[in-house]
Amino acid sequence: MSNMINDALPLSLLLLLPSIASSLLQPISLRTTAVLEDQTPAAVQKFLASPGNWPKIVTSSVGVESDGADVEQPLPVGQTVDEIFGLPPVLPLAVRWTCTKSVLASSGSTDGKKRTPGFWGIPANRPPLSSGGRLEFSSADGLENVARNCRMNFDVQRQGGNNGEQNTKLVLDMSYEPVSPLAVLAVPVLTVDNAIAIKFLLPAALRTQSELDKFRALMGSLYLVAGLAHLADCLAGGSQLLTFAGCPSFYELPLVGQLLALLWCA
Repeated sequence: MSNMINDALPLSLLLLLPSIASSLLQPISLRTTAVLEDQTPAAVQKFLASPGNWPKIVTSSVGVESDGADVEQPLPVGQTVDEIFGLPPVLPLAVRWTCTKSVLASSGSTDGKKRTPGFWGIPANRPPLSSGGRLEFSSADGLENVARNCRMNFDVQRQGGNNGEQNTKLVLDMSYEPVSPLAVLAVPVLTVDNAIAIKFLLPAALRTQSELDKFRALMGSLYLVAGLAHLADCLAGGSQLLTFAGCPSFYELPLVGQLLALLWCA
């Protein structure tokens, strides 16, 4: 029985060889779609356009590096970034991506077309509240000895929700030309990796980023209120905070001390 299984395995591999060989002669394209609830196209595009965020959502990505660009900011058109895969430094793999197109998601209509007046003077053919954006990244060299002419395109479109919230439809189109059987065999892995990235890890990362931005805004507001309260206390409130700390009142301080107290308010 075991001999029959051993004989069948090489035979099955031989049957796959024509399919793999034919796949090496044509590009491979993968499409993944997701709807991100309560996220604006502009927020989604800004996150994806910043290469420093890629390792947060791509399980196979180890990190990104760039000599001339800030990877924590949206990558300008023409700039390049190296995305690191594998197990560096033992097995370092890298793809050098170039941003070839970045059409920002924007609010309202930017096409300059005149709208036909409708009922009560409201344009009958009003555009959506926000238009979508598009990001395109390419790598002619691709992954050495594995794939070339790699492309990674994102379409970011507004999609209304059931309760009036603004959702975003995201379409990821990835393509490459295989130069090794490994690039063909990797298709199922890449399909799962892309699905995990934009259907699960991206929404989680966006929620975390939103919560972090809210926390920063809250702390900024609290520091502003505290600074204004301290300024009012120094100038018209008897310098309660200073005297509680064992210091003279504001007007009893030397000039340098008063300047430091005012700097503290800022």
